[in-house]
Amino acid sequence: MNESSEVKIVEPQENLPMMPEMDQVRLIDDFRTQFTSFLKEKMIDGTDYGVIPGTGNKPTLLLPGAQKLLNYFGFTSETAVSEKVEDHKEGYFFYKYEARIVDQNGKTRSNGFGSANTKENKFSRRPAWDMANTVDKMAQKRSLVSAVLGATRASEFYTQDLEDMAPSDHERSAPNEEHRTSEAAKKPAATKSASSDTQVRVLEIAHKKSKNGNDYRLVTTDAGKMFVWDTEVKVSEGSDYFFDTETKGEYVTIVAAYPAQAIPQGSDGDPGPSDIPF
Repeated sequence: MNESSEVKIVEPQENLPMMPEMDQVRLIDDFRTQFTSFLKEKMIDGTDYGVIPGTGNKPTLLLPGAQKLLNYFGFTSETAVSEKVEDHKEGYFFYKYEARIVDQNGKTRSNGFGSANTKENKFSRRPAWDMANTVDKMAQKRSLVSAVLGATRASEFYTQDLEDMAPSDHERSAPNEEHRTSEAAKKPAATKSASSDTQVRVLEIAHKKSKNGNDYRLVTTDAGKMFVWDTEVKVSEGSDYFFDTETKGEYVTIVAAYPAQAIPQGSDGDPGPSDIPF
């Protein structure tokens, strides 16, 4: 006697994960190739990114590089202060900003936060009042770099300075009796801050030391001589910039430098927001 066999028909199951379409995979691969090529050809070592001593071998994204990535993707940025402390009596200033990256369709691509204060080592050598504007701009820069890394998926190639990402600067550096200095108790000197819309060419850079042993650069430009104290301000001889400056008496200090060259959006096959596969 033959046993009968039963054939079971298996219905296709719903809600199973779908494999990506080959066209989409190819689009992602093509975009990655194009983006990698852009980074190699357009991003300048020492200006747009650089390896910070003591932070490993991965390059750190600098402000000019972050702005260049925004241009490449056609994104815009918005920054707003989320917290600040301006204690003139203690000589302490703290700023925290949130940066938002928006595409041309108005969609938020990423948010980033950054903070800075006058008790950080890099700022503590000068009176807090002189550095308040610099600290404010540094907090904005840190929030922007953080947001750009998230929006452009560039964290595979660049990192943010570990010092820039420290979340507890404010708590660690809050003013108290132990942190007071004779300079902090002084009356603040008159300082004028400005952002220049005029393009300036750097003619010569001389590396010097102050009487206190601090390193600085004396920068000769076609607009006169200027000082650079902050090591994160990157300038090169023969290049054109827009400067943020602070003027105290006859001395002009460069607190931020922005390369004058700009990358036209959408040129050389650069993708628009609708072409970005993420």
